[in-house]
Amino acid sequence: STRYNVVNYNGKLYSTLSDVFYNSFDRTFCQDYSILLPTGWIIAPNNTDSTHVLSSYTWSTFYMVVSGGSMYQTLVSKPTYIGSGYLKNNNNGGYYCSNCYCQIMIMSFPTTTSPSANPSFSPTASPSAKPIISPTAS
Repeated sequence: STRYNVVNYNGKLYSTLSDVFYNSFDRTFCQDYSILLPTGWIIAPNNTDSTHVLSSYTWSTFYMVVSGGSMYQTLVSKPTYIGSGYLKNNNNGGYYCSNCYCQIMIMSFPTTTSPSANPSFSPTASPSAKPIISPTAS
């Protein structure tokens, strides 16, 4: 599914499961209801990149949960660990926070297009005197 509120950091994309705005100072959003992971996304790992991103923005909340259930404070000068056990699963693939004023961070990799099986040849040094509209066959 399309994400509208995404931060790109170190070649990875970060968002929240409920897709809240990452830089809002209205920090009253709670994700205390179950949401399925969007296709191509995972719960963000509990690592340096994730904690850097979650502590760099408000994420419309005071706390962010990453994999393993660890919760950190948002928009702080350095990642501030709050505790563990905050990531809950409804056993149907949906996730939610066990605390209010909390969001769940998710991560994905940017999609890339595969190289063409039949790439075009390098352009000529000078434009053609008689250009054509359709591609030429090789």
